[in-house]
Amino acid sequence: LLTSRRWQVYAGRVLFVAGLLAGLTLVWLVEIAGKPTQSIRSQVAVGETFFYAIIGTQLAVVLLAAPAATAGSICQEKTRGTLSHVLVTDLSNTEIVLGKLAARFVPVFGMVASGLPVLFLSMLLGGIDPAALSAAFLITSAVGLFGCALALAFSVWGNKTHEVLLATYLVF
Repeated sequence: LLTSRRWQVYAGRVLFVAGLLAGLTLVWLVEIAGKPTQSIRSQVAVGETFFYAIIGTQLAVVLLAAPAATAGSICQEKTRGTLSHVLVTDLSNTEIVLGKLAARFVPVFGMVASGLPVLFLSMLLGGIDPAALSAAFLITSAVGLFGCALALAFSVWGNKTHEVLLATYLVF
């Protein structure tokens, strides 16, 4: 609930989409701008290049952002001394862990989903299979979930957020 009301979440999504659009502009300038009339095959090649650029950027950002969003979830509870309060509640251990995982994964998933309109725009050029687009979205979401789960697992064992984050990046 608190994460959804922070302006940083919205600013992060805007910066992410702006970065994707900047990448598309860069590919457009390299591939199309200043060249004579393009054939349909060259436009399809540009669409394919757009797809690879966007998916590569999206995957890199998810690999960096998912562990960062989750790394301190239980470490902070231990540091504040509120973990014992959480464990005393009527919630089971599974509910606590899955609740923390879901709360940290939802902003990451929102960031991945915010890149979909840009991908659909690049699909209009051609060269992008809708099935490949769906598969790339699912894979990127799964990598984000794996990064969140791994950081949460290391957060149980670690004491400092930066230690958990470095351990997660080391596994990646």
